[in-house]
Amino acid sequence: MRGALNTFLGETTGGETYTRHYHIVFENNALVRVDILFYHYGFATKGAVHGIQNAFCYMVNKSVVQMDKVPDEVILYSITDYVQKGLKKAGKSTSESNKYLLQYIQEYKEISKALSKK
Repeated sequence: MRGALNTFLGETTGGETYTRHYHIVFENNALVRVDILFYHYGFATKGAVHGIQNAFCYMVNKSVVQMDKVPDEVILYSITDYVQKGLKKAGKSTSESNKYLLQYIQEYKEISKALSKK
């Protein structure tokens, strides 16, 4: 029986892989977590009945992070990265960058203070 099945189906191989990443970015005065998942499934047979089946899917989820749960250093890093990238695209110098960064951080502190008074 086994020999007959082996002749009919032949060799069978299969596998699956997945990759999961998450990134924290500063967007619209909030920290945003972006989760990304890639999944691949492959199945191949060699024999009288042969074929290859593949499936690939991905998921992206975006959610706002509670700022009061995040250390100040992470917020400062995210704001700095956000502002400097934007100013670099606008062609601003490093000294101008620092001025805008300080202004942005001050405005963020005011917004955060106002929100915590709810």
